[in-house]
Amino acid sequence: MNSNISNDDIDLLITAPRLVCPATGLDGPGVIRVRDGVIEFVEAGPSRPDLPAAHKVLAVDDGVLLPGLADLHAH
Repeated sequence: MNSNISNDDIDLLITAPRLVCPATGLDGPGVIRVRDGVIEFVEAGPSRPDLPAAHKVLAVDDGVLLPGLADLHAH
């Protein structure tokens, strides 16, 4: 995980074996971090046991995660 990001009050971590994010150019395993209902960051990398603590962790094991659509539908 990015060491520059504080772990305080992480509402939700979403992990997926395939994350597609045109804004960052990611297409592969990744993690999305949500705080106060807003996507705070999208990071490439496989799901790891060293993820920061969060109020809720959602593992999307079968499917493609599209952060832009998740944000669009949250508004």
